[in-house]
Amino acid sequence: MKIQVLIADDQTLFREALEQAISLEKDIEVIGGAADGEEAVRKALASRPEVILMDLKMPRMDGISATRRIKESLPGCRIVMMTLFGDEEYVHQAILAGADGYLLKDVRRLQVVEAIRQVHRNRCLIDPSLMRGVVDQYVRMSRGESAARPRPDGLTEREVEILSLVARGRSNKEIADSLFLTVGTVKTHLYNVYQKIGVSDRTQAALYYIHKGFKDAPAESPPR
Repeated sequence: MKIQVLIADDQTLFREALEQAISLEKDIEVIGGAADGEEAVRKALASRPEVILMDLKMPRMDGISATRRIKESLPGCRIVMMTLFGDEEYVHQAILAGADGYLLKDVRRLQVVEAIRQVHRNRCLIDPSLMRGVVDQYVRMSRGESAARPRPDGLTEREVEILSLVARGRSNKEIADSLFLTVGTVKTHLYNVYQKIGVSDRTQAALYYIHKGFKDAPAESPPR
């Protein structure tokens, strides 16, 4: 079965070029396009695509509002924001709206294709050039809130602590040094974390940390 994709972008030329680019893949099928957020919502509800490539800035309704509307009715639909804007606040708003990915429009064709496949597998994806800034911003925001949210997926306090450091880009050795553990112990904890939250790498773990909104990150200076 092919992954059914809807493309929402107000620039017709970009939308058509993107359709041609990803339609080269045997496992992906573009089933429609939309020129604004309202049309994206309407077509999504009618055709129920598995993945939507969503522009951020569009007339009548922006991509973040459209994402929120679509997710309310189709929570299983995966949405990847594609935009020229790399501002951390936009990324944060997109995540809160329910976006499963965030890519800048200057990415290569194969990166878009891989993003479609990743979110279709229920994984999250943020452009690597934006990842560090997003995590740092989230950590700053989380320190301003006193209430701790329940930890999902059976994570222990130590596992959450290590997960927060992974999200901030720390290596295993840096984590071990800061927590007075051995590198082997850190690797064991990470293996357990990956198993519990259903991810396979550090980037996915960091995105999980952001999505779940942990509020009990250890007080620590952001990475230089």
